[in-house]
Amino acid sequence: VERVLIETMRCLADKWRFVIVTTEPLRPEQGSTHAEAMALAPVYDLAEIARPEDRLQALATLRDWHGPALVWIKNGAPWQVDQAAAIRRLFHDIPILDHQAYDHAAGWINRYGDAGVRAADRFVAINEKIRGVMQDRFAIPPAQIDLVYPAADMARVRRRPVDAAMVAAHRRHFGLDPGRQVFGMVGRLSAQKRPLDLVALARRIGDAQFVWVGQGELADEVAAAMHAVPNARLIPGQSDVRTIYEMLDGLVITSEFEGLPLVLLEALASGLPALSTDVGAVKDVLDRYGAGMVFGPPGDLKAMERAFKAFRKALPDLRRAAMRGADQVASDFSSDRMAGEYDAALRRSIDGFGARQGATVQ
Repeated sequence: VERVLIETMRCLADKWRFVIVTTEPLRPEQGSTHAEAMALAPVYDLAEIARPEDRLQALATLRDWHGPALVWIKNGAPWQVDQAAAIRRLFHDIPILDHQAYDHAAGWINRYGDAGVRAADRFVAINEKIRGVMQDRFAIPPAQIDLVYPAADMARVRRRPVDAAMVAAHRRHFGLDPGRQVFGMVGRLSAQKRPLDLVALARRIGDAQFVWVGQGELADEVAAAMHAVPNARLIPGQSDVRTIYEMLDGLVITSEFEGLPLVLLEALASGLPALSTDVGAVKDVLDRYGAGMVFGPPGDLKAMERAFKAFRKALPDLRRAAMRGADQVASDFSSDRMAGEYDAALRRSIDGFGARQGATVQ
Protein backbone atom coordinates (compact mmCIF):
# COMPACT_ATOMS: atom_id res chain seq x y z
CA VAL A 1 0.00 0.00 0.00
CA GLU A 2 2.78 2.41 0.93
CA ARG A 3 4.56 1.83 -2.36
CA VAL A 4 1.36 2.38 -4.32
CA LEU A 5 0.82 5.68 -2.50
CA ILE A 6 4.40 6.80 -3.11
CA GLU A 7 4.17 5.93 -6.79
CA THR A 8 0.85 7.79 -7.08
CA MET A 9 2.27 10.89 -5.38
CA ARG A 10 5.29 10.81 -7.66
CA CYS A 11 3.10 10.68 -10.75
CA LEU A 12 0.72 13.40 -9.53
CA ALA A 13 3.30 15.76 -8.03
CA ASP A 14 2.53 18.43 -10.63
CA LYS A 15 -1.23 18.31 -9.89
CA TRP A 16 -1.60 17.80 -6.13
CA ARG A 17 0.23 18.72 -2.94
CA PHE A 18 0.11 15.83 -0.48
CA VAL A 19 0.41 15.70 3.32
CA ILE A 20 0.80 12.25 4.88
CA VAL A 21 -0.60 11.48 8.35
CA THR A 22 -0.08 8.04 9.90
CA THR A 23 -1.90 6.89 13.04
CA GLU A 24 -0.19 3.68 14.20
CA PRO A 25 3.22 3.19 15.87
CA LEU A 26 6.09 2.36 13.56
CA ARG A 27 7.28 -1.27 13.56
CA PRO A 28 10.98 -1.53 12.69
CA GLU A 29 10.71 -5.20 11.73
CA GLN A 30 8.38 -4.28 8.87
CA GLY A 31 10.78 -1.82 7.32
CA SER A 32 9.92 1.73 6.37
CA THR A 33 9.25 3.84 3.30
CA HIS A 34 9.57 7.09 5.27
CA ALA A 35 12.58 8.36 3.36
CA GLU A 36 10.84 7.92 0.01
CA ALA A 37 7.62 9.48 1.30
CA MET A 38 9.35 12.48 2.87
CA ALA A 39 10.99 13.27 -0.45
CA LEU A 40 7.49 13.87 -1.82
CA ALA A 41 5.42 15.22 1.09
CA PRO A 42 5.46 16.24 4.77
CA VAL A 43 4.94 13.17 6.97
CA TYR A 44 3.33 13.31 10.43
CA ASP A 45 3.30 10.19 12.64
CA LEU A 46 0.48 10.84 15.12
CA ALA A 47 1.37 7.81 17.22
CA GLU A 48 4.87 9.21 17.69
CA ILE A 49 3.91 12.80 18.48
CA ALA A 50 0.64 12.53 20.43
CA ARG A 51 -1.04 10.32 23.01
CA PRO A 52 -4.13 8.45 21.75
CA GLU A 53 -6.42 10.85 23.57
CA ASP A 54 -4.67 13.83 21.94
CA ARG A 55 -4.56 12.57 18.35
CA LEU A 56 -7.81 14.18 17.24
CA GLN A 57 -6.59 17.55 18.50
CA ALA A 58 -3.29 17.00 16.70
CA LEU A 59 -5.23 16.15 13.54
CA ALA A 60 -7.27 19.33 13.93
CA THR A 61 -4.06 21.33 14.24
CA LEU A 62 -2.70 19.76 11.04
CA ARG A 63 -6.00 20.56 9.32
CA ASP A 64 -5.68 24.20 10.31
CA TRP A 65 -2.03 24.35 9.23
CA HIS A 66 -2.45 22.81 5.80
CA GLY A 67 -6.07 23.59 4.85
CA PRO A 68 -6.68 20.41 2.83
CA ALA A 69 -9.17 20.27 -0.01
CA LEU A 70 -9.81 16.57 0.57
CA VAL A 71 -8.99 13.69 2.94
CA TRP A 72 -7.86 10.50 1.24
CA ILE A 73 -7.82 7.51 3.61
CA LYS A 74 -5.35 5.24 1.82
CA ASN A 75 -5.26 2.34 4.28
CA GLY A 76 -7.19 1.28 7.35
CA ALA A 77 -5.69 1.41 10.85
CA PRO A 78 -7.26 0.52 14.22
CA TRP A 79 -7.32 4.01 15.73
CA GLN A 80 -8.43 5.64 12.50
CA VAL A 81 -11.33 3.22 11.93
CA ASP A 82 -12.48 3.47 15.56
CA GLN A 83 -12.44 7.26 15.26
CA ALA A 84 -13.99 7.42 11.78
CA ALA A 85 -17.09 9.29 12.94
CA ALA A 86 -15.02 11.84 14.85
CA ILE A 87 -12.72 12.28 11.85
CA ARG A 88 -15.77 12.84 9.63
CA ARG A 89 -16.97 15.59 12.00
CA LEU A 90 -13.47 17.09 12.10
CA PHE A 91 -13.44 17.32 8.31
CA HIS A 92 -17.14 18.06 7.88
CA ASP A 93 -16.52 20.76 5.30
CA ILE A 94 -14.35 18.78 2.85
CA PRO A 95 -14.84 15.44 1.09
CA ILE A 96 -13.38 12.14 2.30
CA LEU A 97 -12.28 9.47 -0.20
CA ASP A 98 -12.18 6.12 1.60
CA HIS A 99 -9.74 3.49 0.36
CA GLN A 100 -9.03 1.06 3.17
CA ALA A 101 -10.37 -2.28 1.89
CA TYR A 102 -7.82 -4.56 0.23
CA ASP A 103 -9.75 -7.82 0.45
CA HIS A 104 -13.41 -8.68 -0.14
CA ALA A 105 -13.75 -10.91 2.95
CA ALA A 106 -10.99 -10.16 5.47
CA GLY A 107 -9.79 -7.00 7.15
CA TRP A 108 -11.26 -3.52 6.95
CA ILE A 109 -14.06 -4.43 4.57
CA ASN A 110 -15.88 -5.73 7.64
CA ARG A 111 -16.03 -2.20 9.09
CA TYR A 112 -17.93 -0.75 6.14
CA GLY A 113 -21.15 -1.05 8.10
CA ASP A 114 -19.86 1.51 10.62
CA ALA A 115 -21.58 4.87 10.33
CA GLY A 116 -18.30 6.77 10.47
CA VAL A 117 -16.76 4.76 7.65
CA ARG A 118 -19.92 4.98 5.54
CA ALA A 119 -20.01 8.76 5.98
CA ALA A 120 -17.17 9.07 3.46
CA ASP A 121 -18.13 10.74 0.19
CA ARG A 122 -16.61 8.20 -2.17
CA PHE A 123 -14.98 4.77 -1.95
CA VAL A 124 -12.19 3.05 -3.88
CA ALA A 125 -12.26 -0.67 -4.68
CA ILE A 126 -9.13 -2.31 -6.06
CA ASN A 127 -10.92 -5.23 -7.68
CA GLU A 128 -14.36 -6.39 -8.77
CA LYS A 129 -14.88 -8.62 -5.74
CA ILE A 130 -14.41 -5.72 -3.32
CA ARG A 131 -16.69 -3.49 -5.38
CA GLY A 132 -19.31 -6.23 -5.36
CA VAL A 133 -19.22 -6.53 -1.56
CA MET A 134 -19.47 -2.76 -1.18
CA GLN A 135 -22.57 -2.73 -3.37
CA ASP A 136 -24.30 -5.97 -2.35
CA ARG A 137 -23.46 -6.31 1.34
CA PHE A 138 -23.20 -2.66 2.35
CA ALA A 139 -25.55 -1.08 -0.20
CA ILE A 140 -23.04 1.55 -1.28
CA PRO A 141 -24.37 3.07 -4.52
CA PRO A 142 -22.28 2.09 -7.57
CA ALA A 143 -21.94 5.77 -8.48
CA GLN A 144 -20.00 6.34 -5.23
CA ILE A 145 -17.38 3.65 -5.96
CA ASP A 146 -14.25 4.10 -8.06
CA LEU A 147 -12.60 0.91 -9.35
CA VAL A 148 -8.83 1.42 -9.43
CA TYR A 149 -6.61 -1.59 -9.91
CA PRO A 150 -3.17 -1.21 -8.30
CA ALA A 151 0.01 -0.80 -10.31
CA ALA A 152 3.73 -1.22 -9.84
CA ASP A 153 6.72 0.92 -10.66
CA MET A 154 7.62 -1.03 -13.77
CA ALA A 155 10.98 0.73 -14.00
CA ARG A 156 12.03 -1.47 -11.07
CA VAL A 157 11.54 -4.61 -13.15
CA ARG A 158 12.22 -3.41 -16.68
CA ARG A 159 13.34 -6.46 -18.61
CA ARG A 160 16.85 -6.81 -19.96
CA PRO A 161 18.65 -9.58 -21.89
CA VAL A 162 19.33 -12.48 -19.52
CA ASP A 163 21.31 -15.61 -20.31
CA ALA A 164 22.03 -18.79 -18.38
CA ALA A 165 25.34 -17.46 -17.11
CA MET A 166 23.65 -14.41 -15.58
CA VAL A 167 20.98 -16.55 -13.90
CA ALA A 168 23.67 -18.85 -12.51
CA ALA A 169 25.59 -15.85 -11.17
CA HIS A 170 22.48 -14.48 -9.45
CA ARG A 171 21.86 -17.83 -7.78
CA ARG A 172 25.45 -18.24 -6.62
CA HIS A 173 25.32 -14.75 -5.15
CA PHE A 174 22.51 -15.87 -2.84
CA GLY A 175 24.11 -19.20 -1.98
CA LEU A 176 21.89 -21.28 -4.26
CA ASP A 177 22.76 -24.18 -6.53
CA PRO A 178 22.72 -22.71 -10.06
CA GLY A 179 21.79 -26.06 -11.57
CA ARG A 180 18.54 -26.61 -9.66
CA GLN A 181 15.20 -24.87 -10.15
CA VAL A 182 14.37 -22.00 -7.81
CA PHE A 183 10.87 -20.92 -6.79
CA GLY A 184 10.01 -18.22 -4.31
CA MET A 185 8.18 -15.19 -3.03
CA VAL A 186 9.03 -11.54 -2.46
CA GLY A 187 7.05 -10.03 0.40
CA ARG A 188 6.61 -9.16 4.04
CA LEU A 189 7.06 -11.97 6.56
CA SER A 190 3.64 -11.66 8.17
CA ALA A 191 0.83 -14.01 9.14
CA GLN A 192 -1.26 -12.77 6.20
CA LYS A 193 1.40 -13.94 3.72
CA ARG A 194 1.70 -17.42 5.31
CA PRO A 195 5.47 -17.79 4.71
CA LEU A 196 5.64 -21.02 6.69
CA ASP A 197 3.51 -22.64 3.98
CA LEU A 198 6.36 -22.05 1.54
CA VAL A 199 8.72 -23.75 3.99
CA ALA A 200 6.30 -26.68 4.18
CA LEU A 201 6.26 -26.89 0.39
CA ALA A 202 10.06 -26.96 0.31
CA ARG A 203 9.99 -29.82 2.78
CA ARG A 204 7.66 -31.78 0.47
CA ILE A 205 9.49 -30.95 -2.80
CA GLY A 206 13.10 -31.86 -2.17
CA ASP A 207 14.49 -31.52 -5.69
CA ALA A 208 13.78 -27.78 -6.05
CA GLN A 209 15.03 -24.75 -4.13
CA PHE A 210 12.71 -22.27 -2.42
CA VAL A 211 13.45 -18.72 -1.29
CA TRP A 212 11.54 -16.02 0.53
CA VAL A 213 12.84 -12.49 -0.02
CA GLY A 214 11.76 -9.97 2.59
CA GLN A 215 11.55 -9.05 6.23
CA GLY A 216 8.86 -8.78 8.86
CA GLU A 217 7.63 -9.84 12.26
CA LEU A 218 7.89 -13.57 11.47
CA ALA A 219 11.52 -13.37 10.35
CA ASP A 220 12.95 -15.28 13.32
CA GLU A 221 10.29 -17.99 13.15
CA VAL A 222 10.72 -18.47 9.42
CA ALA A 223 14.51 -18.51 9.67
CA ALA A 224 14.33 -21.17 12.38
CA ALA A 225 11.96 -23.29 10.30
CA MET A 226 14.17 -22.99 7.22
CA HIS A 227 17.23 -24.01 9.20
CA ALA A 228 15.89 -27.58 9.20
CA VAL A 229 15.02 -27.53 5.47
CA PRO A 230 18.21 -27.54 3.36
CA ASN A 231 16.46 -26.49 0.13
CA ALA A 232 14.83 -23.39 1.66
CA ARG A 233 16.54 -20.05 2.13
CA LEU A 234 15.54 -16.69 3.62
CA ILE A 235 16.96 -13.69 1.77
CA PRO A 236 16.78 -10.16 3.24
CA GLY A 237 14.73 -7.59 1.36
CA GLN A 238 16.43 -6.37 -1.81
CA SER A 239 16.31 -2.97 -3.47
CA ASP A 240 17.09 -4.61 -6.82
CA VAL A 241 14.16 -7.01 -7.17
CA ARG A 242 14.82 -7.47 -10.88
CA THR A 243 17.74 -9.75 -9.98
CA ILE A 244 15.40 -11.89 -7.87
CA TYR A 245 12.81 -12.30 -10.61
CA GLU A 246 15.54 -13.15 -13.12
CA MET A 247 16.84 -16.04 -11.02
CA LEU A 248 13.43 -17.57 -10.23
CA ASP A 249 11.71 -20.24 -12.29
CA GLY A 250 8.34 -19.31 -10.81
CA LEU A 251 6.70 -17.11 -8.20
CA VAL A 252 4.77 -18.85 -5.40
CA ILE A 253 2.22 -16.79 -3.43
CA THR A 254 0.84 -18.48 -0.30
CA SER A 255 -1.19 -15.57 1.12
CA GLU A 256 -4.30 -15.94 3.28
CA PHE A 257 -5.82 -12.93 1.51
CA GLU A 258 -4.81 -10.26 -0.98
CA GLY A 259 -6.42 -7.65 -3.18
CA LEU A 260 -3.97 -7.78 -6.06
CA PRO A 261 -0.37 -8.15 -4.83
CA LEU A 262 2.23 -5.93 -6.47
CA VAL A 263 4.70 -8.81 -6.44
CA LEU A 264 2.44 -10.62 -8.91
CA LEU A 265 2.36 -7.65 -11.27
CA GLU A 266 6.12 -7.21 -11.05
CA ALA A 267 6.73 -10.91 -11.70
CA LEU A 268 4.40 -11.04 -14.71
CA ALA A 269 5.96 -7.88 -16.13
CA SER A 270 9.30 -9.67 -15.79
CA GLY A 271 8.02 -12.64 -17.78
CA LEU A 272 7.83 -14.86 -14.70
CA PRO A 273 4.83 -17.21 -14.26
CA ALA A 274 3.11 -17.55 -10.89
CA LEU A 275 1.35 -20.07 -8.68
CA SER A 276 -0.89 -18.47 -6.07
CA THR A 277 -3.65 -19.04 -3.59
CA ASP A 278 -6.97 -18.10 -5.17
CA VAL A 279 -7.32 -14.73 -3.47
CA GLY A 280 -8.50 -11.29 -4.55
CA ALA A 281 -8.10 -10.60 -8.26
CA VAL A 282 -5.14 -12.96 -8.70
CA LYS A 283 -7.00 -15.56 -10.77
CA ASP A 284 -8.53 -12.90 -13.01
CA VAL A 285 -5.09 -11.52 -13.83
CA LEU A 286 -3.41 -14.90 -14.31
CA ASP A 287 -6.23 -16.05 -16.58
CA ARG A 288 -6.04 -12.84 -18.61
CA TYR A 289 -2.42 -13.51 -19.53
CA GLY A 290 -2.40 -17.31 -19.27
CA ALA A 291 0.66 -17.06 -17.06
CA GLY A 292 -0.09 -19.08 -13.96
CA MET A 293 -2.33 -21.21 -11.78
CA VAL A 294 -4.21 -20.85 -8.50
CA PHE A 295 -5.05 -23.24 -5.69
CA GLY A 296 -7.03 -23.21 -2.49
CA PRO A 297 -8.01 -22.85 0.14
CA PRO A 298 -5.04 -21.03 1.71
CA GLY A 299 -3.29 -23.24 4.22
CA ASP A 300 -4.25 -26.52 2.54
CA LEU A 301 -0.78 -28.02 2.18
CA LYS A 302 -1.92 -31.03 0.18
CA ALA A 303 -3.74 -28.81 -2.30
CA MET A 304 -0.67 -26.60 -2.54
CA GLU A 305 1.60 -29.57 -3.22
CA ARG A 306 -0.72 -30.91 -5.93
CA ALA A 307 -0.99 -27.50 -7.53
CA PHE A 308 2.77 -26.97 -7.42
CA LYS A 309 3.40 -30.27 -9.20
CA ALA A 310 0.90 -29.33 -11.91
CA PHE A 311 2.42 -25.84 -12.15
CA ARG A 312 5.90 -27.27 -12.48
CA LYS A 313 4.80 -29.70 -15.19
CA ALA A 314 3.20 -26.87 -17.18
CA LEU A 315 6.07 -24.47 -16.54
CA PRO A 316 7.47 -24.35 -20.11
CA ASP A 317 4.09 -23.30 -21.54
CA LEU A 318 3.40 -20.91 -18.67
CA ARG A 319 6.82 -19.33 -19.08
CA ARG A 320 6.23 -18.74 -22.79
CA ALA A 321 2.84 -17.17 -22.03
CA ALA A 322 4.37 -14.97 -19.34
CA MET A 323 7.09 -13.78 -21.71
CA ARG A 324 4.53 -13.01 -24.42
CA GLY A 325 2.37 -11.02 -22.04
CA ALA A 326 5.08 -9.23 -20.08
CA ASP A 327 5.01 -5.96 -22.01
CA GLN A 328 1.21 -5.87 -21.94
CA VAL A 329 1.21 -6.39 -18.15
CA ALA A 330 3.68 -3.52 -17.79
CA SER A 331 1.33 -1.32 -19.80
CA ASP A 332 -1.95 -2.46 -18.23
CA PHE A 333 -0.64 -2.01 -14.69
CA SER A 334 1.56 1.03 -15.20
CA SER A 335 1.90 3.75 -12.60
CA ASP A 336 0.70 6.37 -15.07
CA ARG A 337 -2.56 4.49 -15.68
CA MET A 338 -3.19 4.06 -11.95
CA ALA A 339 -2.27 7.64 -11.08
CA GLY A 340 -4.62 8.96 -13.75
CA GLU A 341 -7.49 6.96 -12.29
CA TYR A 342 -6.71 8.15 -8.75
CA ASP A 343 -6.54 11.73 -10.02
CA ALA A 344 -10.02 11.30 -11.49
CA ALA A 345 -11.32 9.78 -8.24
CA LEU A 346 -9.93 12.65 -6.18
CA ARG A 347 -11.51 15.21 -8.49
CA ARG A 348 -14.86 13.41 -8.50
CA SER A 349 -14.79 13.48 -4.70
CA ILE A 350 -14.38 17.25 -4.69
CA ASP A 351 -16.80 17.93 -7.53
CA GLY A 352 -19.55 15.81 -5.99
CA PHE A 353 -19.10 16.94 -2.40
CA GLY A 354 -21.96 19.44 -2.47
CA ALA A 355 -24.51 16.68 -2.94
CA ARG A 356 -23.48 15.03 0.34
CA GLN A 357 -22.89 18.06 2.55
CA GLY A 358 -26.12 17.41 4.38
CA ALA A 359 -24.99 13.99 5.60
CA THR A 360 -24.54 13.71 9.36
CA VAL A 361 -23.00 11.14 11.65
CA GLN A 362 -24.85 10.15 14.80
